Amino acid sequence: MKTNILIGFLLVSFLTYSQTTSLFNDYHKLSFQFGLSRYTGSETTALPNTLTYKLNNFSSPHFGFYYDILQTKKFNFKVGISALLIREIVEFRIDANEIPNVNEDFGYTIEYITDGSWRFNLPIVTEYLINTSFGKISVNGGAIIGCNQEFGETETEYHIKAPQNQEFTTLNSIYSRSSSPWYANAQFGVGMYFPFEKWMLRTNVYYNVALQDLYNSEFTFSNLAQSPDTSGNFSFRGDSFGMELSIYLKKKKKD
Repeated sequence: MKTNILIGFLLVSFLTYSQTTSLFNDYHKLSFQFGLSRYTGSETTALPNTLTYKLNNFSSPHFGFYYDILQTKKFNFKVGISALLIREIVEFRIDANEIPNVNEDFGYTIEYITDGSWRFNLPIVTEYLINTSFGKISVNGGAIIGCNQEFGETETEYHIKAPQNQEFTTLNSIYSRSSSPWYANAQFGVGMYFPFEKWMLRTNVYYNVALQDLYNSEFTFSNLAQSPDTSGNFSFRGDSFGMELSIYLKKKKKD
């Protein structure tokens, strides 16, 4: 539904403002962009206070290109391509009194960070431009179509025991990175164009709304000393916020 609204907004804007202008005539339409996003949205089934299992929030750099396909008196339309690295930061903890036959100073805590996998995005963006004395303000929104490098289910199992113990306490996790290689997001932002003598800078602060969860999981802690076998679910929504910068080069003047 959100994607349909955004696409409708893009089409109406394009048809309503079809008169091209001289905006950015001094600069190339292709720009290089880079930025940093903070990904959030971890939710986990309530667990005993002796157990923890979750995915932590993480930050990811991204980079790519935009191309301004059409400018009007008040609007700018751009498409792009970008790449970003998605990490998994898994945190789990089992208190000492949940591991059979151990003393109180023994517990198990781990934060596991994967090498990550790449996502490739195709953003389609509409900007509403407001003139100021020092540049142009951009109020923007758009849709992002993307592709995951990794998707499908992964099973992980941890066996934990004290040195003197013959019994294992086990954490078994089956989680899905994504149900398919393709996904769609919506993005909203506000930024500014700053023209200089040989180049132009675009800044943009944005919020990205994920239209599906980035990760889903089912997990089970078994052979606990104090609690019964405990199962649950976690999800990681993958909404993000951040800032991006785009660099435009100035055209050379013809003699």
